Amino acid sequence: MVITIKNPDISDNIKTSLSQDYTSGTNLDVDSSTSFVNGNYILVGEPGLEKSEITNLTATPGSATTLTIGALSYSHSKGTPVYYLGWDKYELLYKTTSSGSWTAYGSMPTTLKYDAISTEYRDTTATSTYSWKYRYYSTEKSAYSDYSDAISASGWSKKSVGYMVRQIRKTVSDPDSKVITDTEIIRYLNDAQSIIYSLYDRWWFLYKKGTVIDSVASQRNYNLPSDFGRMSRVNFRYINGSEDTTYNIKPISNIEFEYQARNNNAGDSDSISFYTIYPGDTDNESGYLYLYPAPETAGLDIIPWYYSVMTDLDSYGDETPVPIPSMLEDYAISQIMNIKKEDSKADRYDKIFREQIELLKLMQRKQVGAGRRLWEYKGSNPDSRLYGRSIGGNDNDREKYW
Repeated sequence: MVITIKNPDISDNIKTSLSQDYTSGTNLDVDSSTSFVNGNYILVGEPGLEKSEITNLTATPGSATTLTIGALSYSHSKGTPVYYLGWDKYELLYKTTSSGSWTAYGSMPTTLKYDAISTEYRDTTATSTYSWKYRYYSTEKSAYSDYSDAISASGWSKKSVGYMVRQIRKTVSDPDSKVITDTEIIRYLNDAQSIIYSLYDRWWFLYKKGTVIDSVASQRNYNLPSDFGRMSRVNFRYINGSEDTTYNIKPISNIEFEYQARNNNAGDSDSISFYTIYPGDTDNESGYLYLYPAPETAGLDIIPWYYSVMTDLDSYGDETPVPIPSMLEDYAISQIMNIKKEDSKADRYDKIFREQIELLKLMQRKQVGAGRRLWEYKGSNPDSRLYGRSIGGNDNDREKYW
């Protein structure tokens, strides 16, 4: 089994270039040694190119144009780039089953291979039940990075960033990141998600049952979840004595809610009638769910059903909720082809992306369903059947009012 460790992106790191050819020794003549200090690890050469190699500064730069280093293995010509490395090693862990514990391979951390785009580790004993994760290590700072997403033996799923990036690179013929970085590709994937979300904020694949919120006695407002986009409905589970009823709370506008809640001396009640949504603030950007009346009892279930936002794709293990992930790839490919000045290919992939959006719309109608009648009779007092609960058998109400 070959495990691929993606080398860190160093394109934005501190950088200089050789001002003279290097053949041997412990001195590098560079355009500028500014910002380099004793103990830094550096890469001499472009990432992914043969003979690019890591060394470290063994002393404070002797001049503004000289670096004192550990001797290099290869000769390097004038103009060769020199990058500061935040991470020079990696630690790879494995587990043999999904329920197993993580174990680091021996001789870890070990050196990253910057003469390729990725570092490979081979495990001849691994089976299809194995999974892996890794993190980077800085010898200079004696510090580790966060762990990567776990990688299974079967590889990334088709909805994952890792899979999509690999497919995009194959299509645009850029396996070595000479045209575009992974970071830029991921930005295009997020742009595609944003376009899809901007067209419709109630896609069926974003619909979800939220985590149950516990009521707090005398409290009307509750934080909405971090991925909240648009509310569908809110259930309230009332439990008292022999009654255990879950029902829909009626949604009303902010103005209507403020009218209903105008009596500041109104008492609390577990017969929740209305809810409304208020926008977020610095304390909770997602917004707030307000109930009326305020619950009387703590610990009752408030259950939001909502459409989530498209969460950003940040790491290789992140998965898009879009059911046709290839459309994100097509959008990214169209943008990359624009960069490469291949206009006809850029237009073709952009057209495919737009066609797939239309396909999503057709799938939406199939999933949600469309009414076949102009109107439908719902009987008398339909709100009373759709929202609220019957109070006839409620022990608490009997105690209070009878």
